[in-house]
Amino acid sequence: MSKKNNHGLNYTSGMLQSWNKFCFTGGIMEVNVSLPGTGTVSGLWPGVWTLGNLARAGHGATTDGIWPYSYDSCDIGVTANQSSTQASFLPGQRLNKCVCSGDHPNPGIGRGGPELDVLEGAASDGRFRNQGSVSQSAQIAPFDANLDVKASALTLQTGTIGKVGKTIINSYQGGVYQEAVSAVTGVDATFFGGLGFQTFAMEYLPTGQVPSQDGYVQWSVAGQNTFKINDSAIGPNPASQVSQRLISREPMSIVLNLGMSDSFSVADFANLVFPVVFHIDFVRIYQHPDRHSITCDPPDMPTSQYIQDHYNAYVNPNLTTWAQAGYSFPDYSLRNAGQC
Repeated sequence: MSKKNNHGLNYTSGMLQSWNKFCFTGGIMEVNVSLPGTGTVSGLWPGVWTLGNLARAGHGATTDGIWPYSYDSCDIGVTANQSSTQASFLPGQRLNKCVCSGDHPNPGIGRGGPELDVLEGAASDGRFRNQGSVSQSAQIAPFDANLDVKASALTLQTGTIGKVGKTIINSYQGGVYQEAVSAVTGVDATFFGGLGFQTFAMEYLPTGQVPSQDGYVQWSVAGQNTFKINDSAIGPNPASQVSQRLISREPMSIVLNLGMSDSFSVADFANLVFPVVFHIDFVRIYQHPDRHSITCDPPDMPTSQYIQDHYNAYVNPNLTTWAQAGYSFPDYSLRNAGQC
């Protein structure tokens, strides 16, 4: 990231993504990185994450009504705001299970753009002896009541990693646009600024991929498990009237980026030094030999034709809503009973 004027803004950074070129469904994603900065000055937002291929990072119109839904039910969870402005500002699941035939990649199946984060890095905030940290998260919709997942279904592995690397549940549970299921692990200062590298990984099994086994996401740092969630953590919630949320079944693209936002970490411009580099040594994907899928257009979760049919949204980063791209949300039976 450089302090350089560009398009009327003051900073220039980068994003590398595999959208619509390389995706994977289930398995292990491992990276070896050196986080940017020193770990003691706030403001930088490095990320290594995955996103369902029906959404394209940096193209807001494609995420409208898609991110971060991972849902295959036809109930209040697919409606705008979950039919209550107290819960969600999302516009509703655009490609929900009860969409009428037509503008949908495979009608009858709920589709979305879920997000699974291998890491989001942050500077010290007092929790880890004034060292930096990483959060490892799943972003989901629709939401639980009060954004409270089933705590008994979360597994927190609290062994120390390095000098400061204890893992704790993230106090941030999301906001009006996403629910976050997340944990935070301290990272030693030696893994910032190119001084040294650390491995971070995520293993996940999509809901239903192995019928006899719950879907899950297991995160790790330096080869040690940190945090795990499974299907029951995001199961049916009578309080918010939503059904089972899914560990992503979508083909997931990879996103590597370095950003800056006060919504994540308040920028300390007086002490940030530019240019700053997010060093990435490698990105590796491992999959079970019987569950090998590295396509962005799998037969059970197609994306290619839908993207071609709505190409304007996927190639114009200046559009922020589906309507701006010239498209409308398809009708669905729950909203217009008897109409389809």
